[in-house]
Amino acid sequence: MPIQLAQPFPARAYGTPHNGSSHAMFDPCEITFAAHRMTRRYPSWIDVPRPGELHLWRFRCGWLPVSIQEGERWLSEAERERARLNPNSALRKRFVAARVVLRWIVANLVDSAPHELKFINGHAEQPDGRLQPGGYPVTIDIAYGGIWIVIGVASTALGLGIEMPRPSGENTVPVEARASIWPTSVPDRHPDRFRYADESLQSARYSSLSNALKQPSIDVAPQALRDNAVASFVDLLAAGRWHVVDVPMPGKIRAAVSIAHPVRSIQAFGWTKS
Repeated sequence: MPIQLAQPFPARAYGTPHNGSSHAMFDPCEITFAAHRMTRRYPSWIDVPRPGELHLWRFRCGWLPVSIQEGERWLSEAERERARLNPNSALRKRFVAARVVLRWIVANLVDSAPHELKFINGHAEQPDGRLQPGGYPVTIDIAYGGIWIVIGVASTALGLGIEMPRPSGENTVPVEARASIWPTSVPDRHPDRFRYADESLQSARYSSLSNALKQPSIDVAPQALRDNAVASFVDLLAAGRWHVVDVPMPGKIRAAVSIAHPVRSIQAFGWTKS
């Protein structure tokens, strides 16, 4: 969901050009995943993410850091109108929760009042929410998965992708990214199911790249998305190299995040320590 913060930010290249050397000594799976409970007290030790850091916030659509009455007072007239136009109350509730928590997070990052933040609703060709506190550019993305909302914050371009469980046999990988790795339409029954990521996870990875680039269709080699590792580098011919990381979700929900620069540390709020 493209969102842009209404304040200046510097131009920034999306992907890192693939020259064969920048990530040669970096294992994409060497990431510290620090899980934290989601509480209504903002963690005071969390600052604007620096290069190599990613913040993830996961919460149910009914969770708010403040009362619904106070949270709705934070919203702009445009946000209230967008909420009103949602086709049903569940989607309206989810949209409002995402916007309230987004304002709570960003207000704490930039030391501002939540209602004073001004967002511009972006279109497909625009980057997501960006701000530049303390000289560090920051990008924000939001993704929905059923009752779950995930917000990502990083110092470079990123995109989130979530894939919900589909009816058995329904192929979820876009045609342009589909690889014939499953001779049947049900990967769970194939003997190679442990060698490759399932199709829902491949689709989540594809969506995260697509959302990061704000393009509904991207040119990516099918084998780049099917690795069973939890993270990998994916080279896009026209957009450089991206770090694609799987995001843990409950049940059969699949999620991934794509980031323009390598990530070594993830602070994950809304996940319990394993």
